[in-house]
This record gives sequence, C-alpha cells and structure tokens, in this order.
Amino acid sequence: MNGCNFDGRRAFVVGGDSGVGSALAPALRGLGAQVMTTTRRKDVHSDNSFFVDLAQEPKSWELPESVDVSYLCAAITSIAQCEDDSPGTARINVDQTLTLAQSLIERGSKIVFISTSLVFAGDVPRVGADAQVVPQCEYGHQKARVEAALLNGDGSVAILRPSKILTDDFPLLVGWRDQLENGETISPFADLIMSPVSIRMVLGILCQIGASNAQGIYQISADQDVSYAEVATHISNLIGCDSALVKPTDSRSAGVKLFAAPSHTTLDSSRVEEELKIPIPSPWVAVEELIAGSTT
Repeated sequence: MNGCNFDGRRAFVVGGDSGVGSALAPALRGLGAQVMTTTRRKDVHSDNSFFVDLAQEPKSWELPESVDVSYLCAAITSIAQCEDDSPGTARINVDQTLTLAQSLIERGSKIVFISTSLVFAGDVPRVGADAQVVPQCEYGHQKARVEAALLNGDGSVAILRPSKILTDDFPLLVGWRDQLENGETISPFADLIMSPVSIRMVLGILCQIGASNAQGIYQISADQDVSYAEVATHISNLIGCDSALVKPTDSRSAGVKLFAAPSHTTLDSSRVEEELKIPIPSPWVAVEELIAGSTT
C-alpha cells in the first residue's frame, strides 16, 4: 500500500467484526502493526481482543493501556434504523462513540474516524471537504456531529468520508448476481444512485492515514455517479447473462421510502489523489472487483 509501514505500532480496530473492520485488521497486520480489535462477546475476548459494546455503559468496556492509532469502524449504519430510533442510535453513534474516542485519546491514540458522504445534501457533484455539511437523514446528522466534536477537540484526528463502500460480500450486488445466474429477473432502482469504491481502495487510504501524521478530512468516491439499475445491467454483462433479466423500476413504484436519495454522491477526492497518490477510480472498478472476488 504505497510503501506504508507500521513498524510494530499498536493499532486498535473498534468494530473488528464490521464489514470494514474485519478487512482492516488483517491489512494492518500485513503492514507490521500490532493489531488489537474489539468484540461485543465477553466470552471470546483475549489479549488482542477487547470487550467493547457501545450499547453498554463505558465502565464495562475493556481498553488497552496504550494505543498509537485507533480506527472507529463500529456504528449502526442502517439508515432506516437511525430514522426509526433517533435517540437510541444517536446514543451509540454519537455519545458513546465520542466517549470512547476521548478515552483512547487519553491513552495516547490518534483517532481515525470513518464518516459518510451523507453528511452532505447531495445537491452538487464532487462536493469539497470544506463545504458546509447539510445532512438530509438522521444517519448523516449523527456522523456530522461526531466529525465536528472530534475536529474541535483535543488529540490527533483524521476523518475519512467515503461514498458507498463495496465489501467483497456486499449482499445486494451478490444477490443480484446469484439471481441473474439462476435466470431470475431483478428490479433495481433507476432513481437511486451511487459512486462506489472498493473495500481495497478504502483499506489503502485508511492504512496510509494511520501510518502517517495525516490529520483532517479526507474524501473518496468514484469519479461519477451511476444508478443502481446501471450497476445491475453492468453485472449482467460481466457474468454473461441476458440483460433483459434486468427490469429497472423506481422507489415510488416499488412502494419504498428512501430516507436518503441524493442527486449526487461524488466527493472531491483530490486530497487522496494528491497526498496519498491514489487515483480516483471509475465506479465500475469497485463493481468488477466485487463480482470477480465473489465468483472465485
């Protein structure tokens, strides 16, 4: 990953079982970090796995005595759940996350916080990192509150705002592939868009940020938006299925309420490109990596 090396530094991955956290921990180990993770199961914690359940009181948490860099990957990421239970999810995503961050800062740790493109309204493309945050959903509001508190507090803090991250087992797209391979029709939304990035790209950014003195806000997205219907058609072409099996619809026709449906999800990712030397990808890179990885 562009030559970054942790040289035995202690990295703490909060949310080690999450989609990003479970991939990040082995990536950090491969770069020479002493990796510790969190678990919400008291019966499986060990010297390198600490019990931290953000739904529980902080006095129950088990934290390492000292840490060099902590990655905050744990959160309730369901947009619908955040809308349905704003107080409950905010307690975990905001209050408890900030309490944990402060405890880690007091242990000497740099904080790397994973935020979201949903801190913006999505009314303009390639929005800059210094633009005013105008979240349109509760999940975006919660992430924006944590960002502000961390940036205005003490300690070394870096924030990564990604667009849609496609993990290797991203359920929606893997499900579409399986259905298409079985000759089944799928009905993706034409009125919902994304500018996806691969989990490998995100890992590269996180590792470089954590291994360096990087602070402040970084953003990453693909270079353009594509609709979910376009993604489904691309998948059908990749696996050699009849594209007629893709029958686009829209959320209103399907009777689905979209709590977050921005017109644009692309972000100004120039800092990543210029400082970290990571080129901004086409949206198809992440889709093709996902399909290739899920079929091997």
